[in-house]
Amino acid sequence: MNEAKEYAESVDQSTTQKTVTTNTKKFSKNSRSSKLSKASIANRRAKTRDEMYAYYLTFGEHPNPDTYFTGRITNILREALEGILSNSEIYYRDLHQQNRQITRRASLKDSYPEFAEAIISKLKSYLNQCDVYRNQCLKEFRESVTKFEILSAQMPELVFNEIYVSNQSMIESDVTTLRQNSLEQLAQLDQERKVNDSTLRPALGHPNMQSKLDALNGVELKRQEKQSELSQTFIKELYSKIQLYSNKFIRELAKNNESLLIKFDDILTVDEVMKHETSAEKHATAELIKRHLAGVSLEDPEPEPLIRREKGKWKGVENYDFFKNEIESKKVAASLATSINTAKTTLPHKSCSQSAAFFHQKFKKTIEKYLRDAELFEGELKSKEIKWNSYWLSSIKEIKGLYN
Repeated sequence: MNEAKEYAESVDQSTTQKTVTTNTKKFSKNSRSSKLSKASIANRRAKTRDEMYAYYLTFGEHPNPDTYFTGRITNILREALEGILSNSEIYYRDLHQQNRQITRRASLKDSYPEFAEAIISKLKSYLNQCDVYRNQCLKEFRESVTKFEILSAQMPELVFNEIYVSNQSMIESDVTTLRQNSLEQLAQLDQERKVNDSTLRPALGHPNMQSKLDALNGVELKRQEKQSELSQTFIKELYSKIQLYSNKFIRELAKNNESLLIKFDDILTVDEVMKHETSAEKHATAELIKRHLAGVSLEDPEPEPLIRREKGKWKGVENYDFFKNEIESKKVAASLATSINTAKTTLPHKSCSQSAAFFHQKFKKTIEKYLRDAELFEGELKSKEIKWNSYWLSSIKEIKGLYN
């Protein structure tokens, strides 16, 4: 900085001497001054010390914070400008003292002020390009962040659908296997029933055939008891399977719902990103007149946010309440959170809560269907047993009454 002041003082003295000489002499057409450019003639007046010092302050007197892009670029340009100006001062001062001419006019200016202004103009142009680049990057980044938030909102549905499909396929497989095994055993018992039915004849009602009739009746009663136990065991296992997968689904759904809601707090939203500069869209005069007459603002409104940003409180997953096993239901309910609090509200948060509620109801309908089928099957088995048992007892009674 001191070099700039010394150079300015030397230029002031030199200019004064040249002015005196100029008043006593006339410039000839072939003299050296005729070769000076118009810009050089216009800049004959020496710059003041303040003006010279101002060159160094083009990018600020103190370094900018280097925590952001333009701050770092400005600091680089500031240091580069200081080095260029310091070296160019020495060059032009020596050139002036030795009364030499610029040999490369295409690359160098005739005087230090011209050179400084040209360099500063180029560096400012570069800084302006950096600002444009930064603004474009901010715009693209904000668009990417917005797109990411929108796409992330599709994730919960995929996660919960996978849980739903997995549990649905498992419960369907297990219930089908259990039903097939039970039906095979029931079919075997039904075959024994048919044999006993064909063996039961009127002749067994004779007093001499009493022992055979009692033996046949004993076999049938044992068969009926075995069938009743098998039916009860099957129904009990069926309800147990349904409740098992119901509880399993609820636990998985609640766990993933809470986990996703908490993880979505880490998503960067567009509201947390620095805004880029936007140029106002130009509208036709007719459009502006219409807005004015309608009492509408002439400026374009700010774009609406994707969702209202605030702290979130989301409803937890509830347990199904159509099972009679209160102990197991209480265990499941104790592991479920009634609500989940989040630090922010985003589209994925909202989608997660809605998807969890949707698949909770969807699997509930699946469970209700299996329960209805189980109740119908249980009723069908009991109805058949009651009819057959009643028929068998009445048949035994009729046969015994034939010989009384």
